[in-house]
Amino acid sequence: MDLREQKAFQMLNDGKTPQLVNEETFIVPSQTSDKKYTVRNRSYWLCNCPDFQYRKKVCKHILAVQLWTKLRGKVQLDEDTQELEKQILEENEKIFDCCPYCHSKNYIKKGFRKTEYGKRQKYLCNDCKKYFVLDPIKKHKGDGQIVTLTMDLFYKGLSLRDIQDTIRQFFGLEIHHETIRRWISKFTSEINNYVTKFEPKTGLQWQIDEQVIQSKKDNRYCWNLMDKETRFLLASNVTKDREIKDAKEVIKKAKEITEKQPLIIQSDGLISYNKAIKEELPESFHARIGGIPQKSFSYELERYHGTFREFDKVRRGFKSDKTAMNLIDNFKTYYNFLRPHQALNGLTPSQMAGINLNLNRNKWLSLIKRSNE
Repeated sequence: MDLREQKAFQMLNDGKTPQLVNEETFIVPSQTSDKKYTVRNRSYWLCNCPDFQYRKKVCKHILAVQLWTKLRGKVQLDEDTQELEKQILEENEKIFDCCPYCHSKNYIKKGFRKTEYGKRQKYLCNDCKKYFVLDPIKKHKGDGQIVTLTMDLFYKGLSLRDIQDTIRQFFGLEIHHETIRRWISKFTSEINNYVTKFEPKTGLQWQIDEQVIQSKKDNRYCWNLMDKETRFLLASNVTKDREIKDAKEVIKKAKEITEKQPLIIQSDGLISYNKAIKEELPESFHARIGGIPQKSFSYELERYHGTFREFDKVRRGFKSDKTAMNLIDNFKTYYNFLRPHQALNGLTPSQMAGINLNLNRNKWLSLIKRSNE
């Protein structure tokens, strides 16, 4: 720890905490006098103190703000996480693992139900005296655990034939890879219909960018728009070109998801963004990042592109634009509602966006149950 970092710690320890003016501006009291300095975060840090102005180095005031925001965010996140875990436990007690007829938990195991798809654990409710099976996946060769495992492996980047081999090795089930594809398509579609009912609470800053994908053996552009604070992917769209109308389409999709418009929207230097953002988001400030960004600039949407590329490369291109759009929408649901993020302390973007669905440990199975209620 260098001298400036030590002084920043000492400032906070002495009670000289920053004052938040807005999302990017802080007032920091001087450590040795009655002066106050202004610290700003505009994708790079600025301070009007002499140390920063003359030496052009990150000063103790900037370090104090960075440390203060991290500590404040961690405490808040820990409290939110504890509350979320409490809600999950309470909700699971109410919804999951109960009799589907009378919702009683007073039941016992009562043998197995033999079907053409295999054995299913059978239960007897001691209250209503009815038999039932807890598994929500019915009339399929695989049970809920098998089906949701194939879905999870698929969106984590495995091919259908790799998943087929995994199921055969570990569970002894011979399942055709096309059967697995149908499972994934069917149940992801049901989950999509369920989660689209919820509106995310987005932050003040959005990011928009495009990446190249292959469709019909030709290059296409996949446009993505993400909320920076929650990392919730608001909208995606596949187009042949990168014209103004193409940029406007993905912005219109995002506006259908949430009524709240951002204070700032970031993009790269593509000229199509200028008019598209001006027409679709007239009250938002367009922050263009041209050339190589500053080292302190973190473009969260680029991280999503890397995650999607891990999924995309196994597909080796999409058969059509419709197929590409369908799989991209499915992957968006996985990214927003099921994939935990290290940068979000293990939460999903939907949880950060205020959509707390109180899912069980097997999130896929919980969502399938919810979508069929």
